[in-house]
Amino acid sequence: MFKRSLMLVGVLALSTVTFAQSGAQSAAQAKPAAARSKTLTALQGSWVFGTVNGQDMTGQPEIVVTVTDDKYVQVIGGTIVERGTIKVDDTKKPVQMDVTIVEGGDAGKVQLGIIEFTGTGTDAVRVKLNTAGDTTRPADFTLADGFSVITAVRKK
Repeated sequence: MFKRSLMLVGVLALSTVTFAQSGAQSAAQAKPAAARSKTLTALQGSWVFGTVNGQDMTGQPEIVVTVTDDKYVQVIGGTIVERGTIKVDDTKKPVQMDVTIVEGGDAGKVQLGIIEFTGTGTDAVRVKLNTAGDTTRPADFTLADGFSVITAVRKK
């Protein structure tokens, strides 16, 4: 169950290897940074999970989520397990995110969540996501059944 939950968290979600698409995407096709939300802009790059539901991930297979534009790829232990898109609403408090899973065990499902940067700057993040397909968005970062709380740091 815990291993399955890890695959569900996606992002953040949400955070892995650079998203690869068949064919190169031209600069003209890329979404300009100005059109992205402030949070989505700050999420660009790769993120390594530090904790999941308060459990230290040290010694576990590395979980990395890489965000490129509004797309993400999740890798566990070097294997791509999920791909999808991320939508962020900076006008909500806490900031809301929708993770649409397009490839992986939960393809076709959406995970609703919240996100915040922790500490100083944008090199650490905390995300709380519901179970893929559930329609209840978390309201805070408190641990609760049916939700995953993830901390991640920017991969150097």
